[in-house]
Amino acid sequence: ICEGQVMKPRTLKILVIVLSLAAVAGLVVVAAVVAGAVYWFNARAADEQLAAGYAAYQSGDWDEAINSYSEAIRRRPGQAKAYLWRGYTYETKEEWDNALSDYSQAIRLDPKDAYNYDRRARVYVARRDWDKALSDSNEALRLSTNAAWAYDWRGRVHQDREEWDAGIRDYTEAIRLDRTDWYAYSSRAGAFAQLRQWDKALSDCEEAIRLSPTNIVPFHARAEVRVQQGKPEEAVGDFREAIRLEPRNPQALNGLAWLLATSPVAAARDGKEAVAEAKQACELDGWKHYAFVDTLAAAYAEDDDFDQAIHYQKQALSISKPGDKFRTEGQQRLELYQQRKPYREPPK
Repeated sequence: ICEGQVMKPRTLKILVIVLSLAAVAGLVVVAAVVAGAVYWFNARAADEQLAAGYAAYQSGDWDEAINSYSEAIRRRPGQAKAYLWRGYTYETKEEWDNALSDYSQAIRLDPKDAYNYDRRARVYVARRDWDKALSDSNEALRLSTNAAWAYDWRGRVHQDREEWDAGIRDYTEAIRLDRTDWYAYSSRAGAFAQLRQWDKALSDCEEAIRLSPTNIVPFHARAEVRVQQGKPEEAVGDFREAIRLEPRNPQALNGLAWLLATSPVAAARDGKEAVAEAKQACELDGWKHYAFVDTLAAAYAEDDDFDQAIHYQKQALSISKPGDKFRTEGQQRLELYQQRKPYREPPK
């Protein structure tokens, strides 16, 4: 505009509009920059919290892991991984409702990740909801047809449903996909044992041990096979090897204690050692599982201390849930102890 010229009203109006639009555009750019910076900051903070949660989990501080994962979710609520990892931590703590909620949210955020369904299936197994567990396992396999781990877990679901042949088929497919899958061999051994196919069961245990010689699971599996064969003294040796590998493993301690307390073969029983192993299993577990406390009661009965046997059997019954199969068996054992009689497993 030249000096001395008067701006026409219409021109002035247009200029005002242009300047206003420029100002708005500038604010939009600034807002976009700020929003991007906030998103980047939150994403980075969320990743840091995920890393902190993982470190806490690995160190055994599960509550701190949950706090870190929760902060990651607050920072970045659309990230399925944070829900998955927090759910896994809840699963470790056996807080099944929380684990189920987190896995379901992970599925909603990322419905194409097969592992989300696999983890939720494990929670359904723990809750004995076999139909939902099988449904999730099937979906995991649909999404990941060549994953040995998916066949492993569906095989486990079939096994828990006592569908032995179906379980064997899934474990066999897992082995075809991954010849180093010691879990599939170990688990298939259990299914073969239920069908009394002893040679196949023991062969699978041997292969699992060869593949993973420092893992207690195959030794525990072989011990169970030998118990079902009616060879408890050989089973004792496998339980002892499992405990040598992991001296503070409550499952291995409980398995040995139960055998020492309840075997129908007198030479395999030892009440005093059974009490010691069972008590350690309960202490390591925090006295949370009725099966471990039930074993301690049986051990005291074998050691001829029926007052303690009655005390701990009542405690085991108080831990178990209404409708659980154990309640009937546990009540029957309590009646035995009240009659000053120990419990014996039926001969194989």
